[in-house]
Amino acid sequence: KEIINELLNEELSRSIFRQKVSGLIVQTFPISEAIEKLEKLWFAQEKELLKALTHFLPGSEESGLFWLQWHREKHLIKTNTQRVDELNTFLDTPAAKATLENILNELTKKDTTPHPNLVHAAVELHIPQVIPPLKKLSWQEFSSAPLIKVICDSEWPLEVRNDLLKIALKIDPANPILHYEASQLDPNRDPDLPILLTLGRADACLNLISHTGKIAPFIPASNLVDLSRQEDLKILTAVAELHLKNKDYQEASRLYQAILCGEVALKTYPSTRISRTLKNIRNLYLCRLKIAQTATERAFWLHKLNDLAALPSK
Repeated sequence: KEIINELLNEELSRSIFRQKVSGLIVQTFPISEAIEKLEKLWFAQEKELLKALTHFLPGSEESGLFWLQWHREKHLIKTNTQRVDELNTFLDTPAAKATLENILNELTKKDTTPHPNLVHAAVELHIPQVIPPLKKLSWQEFSSAPLIKVICDSEWPLEVRNDLLKIALKIDPANPILHYEASQLDPNRDPDLPILLTLGRADACLNLISHTGKIAPFIPASNLVDLSRQEDLKILTAVAELHLKNKDYQEASRLYQAILCGEVALKTYPSTRISRTLKNIRNLYLCRLKIAQTATERAFWLHKLNDLAALPSK
């Protein structure tokens, strides 16, 4: 907190610095105090301030921006703290859904296209009237991202999800997440296609691991990685963490050992952050402790863990 307060007294000329400080403020301070500091940080930059305030509201950033702007139009003299408090209460009531339904109905009568932020807010509240403008938005942006929320959400009717999936696959036919969801909705689809689409694409593999939270399908990808590439090490790390979470210490140990060897062999610069390397070493020691078969082995790995814990934090 002291460091953040010191930073707020400095003139942060680059927006990327301010954004990082903004994230620290959101994570560190109580809401009312955080909002006060965000107002100071983003003085005269209303757009950035509103984006920061969305962290205190449920749902996506786009949805939060819609509700903040909607509230401001109705209550100009409210403070940002009051605005966030009132919206958090309001969004838990049926009135929020009714408000969006009325707005969408009025726009439909006027044949006016809803703002993308309004579309995102309506999707999150499962309002059926939003489907036609959602399709239009996806084609306009030529992006499957607005559709994925509905496709992955079991609260939407199956026929709606299948309809949007067809559109999404036309826009983004190589998206592994879409093909994974297609295999979930239709058992006759090839379940291996999403995996094949990630081979050679580290970012796609990571996104699919994150989306599914599953390990087994990604074993082929983790066995084909190049240990001298940072992107491939990220795949291995994600798979290793899932193994560790599932208490498969033997496999996790094998992968963490490969990761650490890869970090030494990295061709790219800069290499892995020291905090990430230390975490991988700690996880390796923990796995070896868990699978140790003798008292001597257990004592050895416990000693290693204690040595690592004794390292200074800075």
